[in-house]
Amino acid sequence: IEEVEKLTGRQVMTNLFMRYRPCYQTLLQYVNEQKLGKLLELRLKNNSGPVWGHHPLGIHQLIVEAGLSDFDALSWIVSDLSIENININDVSADISSIHVTFHSAETAIYYSCCSMMPANYGVQEEYEAIFENGILHYQETAWTDNRNKIELIEYRNDCIKSIDLRKDNHYEECLNDCIQQIKFRNTEGLTNLKEAKKSLYLVEEILYRIQKEKAK
Repeated sequence: IEEVEKLTGRQVMTNLFMRYRPCYQTLLQYVNEQKLGKLLELRLKNNSGPVWGHHPLGIHQLIVEAGLSDFDALSWIVSDLSIENININDVSADISSIHVTFHSAETAIYYSCCSMMPANYGVQEEYEAIFENGILHYQETAWTDNRNKIELIEYRNDCIKSIDLRKDNHYEECLNDCIQQIKFRNTEGLTNLKEAKKSLYLVEEILYRIQKEKAK
């Protein structure tokens, strides 16, 4: 990706890789098969320190670099997303937060992303999917020294079950799938470009609303 950026002078970003993560594949399976009944509410939270990798996370970077892939995951799980409400906290060039409430026909969806944590906080990602007959709760904590902790738990009235997730490299799986589609001119699969437009439209709408609000 860095080589392509140098050659083209353009920023290259990955987007649909969240679809290759076992935690989201499991969530989609629970939704489609209604293993715990209908999905009533979905909350996704993604918190980090002010810099992750080499990128400061001001409000624009937070939305484009963190939000884009998160929005794709949400629109993959719940297809009829529309933005209902947006709240931001634009503290500085590398510290910000955004909270978005989405509307869909049957599911209440809440998204939160924040770069206000201490530098040694790492990244904490969490989703809580509330179904008619139980809850699916995922939490991942990652640090720059590769000390990662991941857990996915199913809660029912009569039991609590830990779900094992396969080890993965979702970036590599996503890029390999893209290469295969280009090589064989196959338009099917998780990396269909039509699917990528959904999260891009959401990002564009959020940035437009923020700009419009600041101009008042």
